[in-house]
Amino acid sequence: MLGQKKFSRSANYTTEDKNLLLSLVETKKDIVECKMTNKVSSEYKREAWEEIARNFNACSSMPRTSQQLKTLYENLKRRGRKDLALENKDRYRELLSNMDQGEENININQLQEKARQEKKEMMATGGGSFKNMLDDTERRIISILGDNARPLENPFDDANIYFGEFAPDIQFTY
Repeated sequence: MLGQKKFSRSANYTTEDKNLLLSLVETKKDIVECKMTNKVSSEYKREAWEEIARNFNACSSMPRTSQQLKTLYENLKRRGRKDLALENKDRYRELLSNMDQGEENININQLQEKARQEKKEMMATGGGSFKNMLDDTERRIISILGDNARPLENPFDDANIYFGEFAPDIQFTY
């Protein structure tokens, strides 16, 4: 028993494998991303993942189980959310540094409108002049997740001016 491996490791996923998985998940995203956890919805999810695995294995040279594909998808979501949060943080810091460099009176509504436009451009699929850290796979994950990728609202957070929908008509002077 000593020295024997309990399981053999599968080959790493290629970019093509990840893109194929995302394409298959997009067709079933209403089921896969459903927040309900009752018996019926859990069965629908299991069937959806089994179908995704069958379609994936029909197109891929390396067969994978539905559980392996589900784990990959969860890891891609986690990585996409993390990278989106890091990008939002960097963009917020950049906004604050721009405010420190000369803009005296800043209207919260103007900041929020600018943030909305930037995020709309970031969430758009294809085209545009927006430059960001997110790669195509992460961008696709964020578009699949939609509102589930947004940070939770906190009106007491300083960054809420940039990220949140809380918008009192207040003029900030720095």
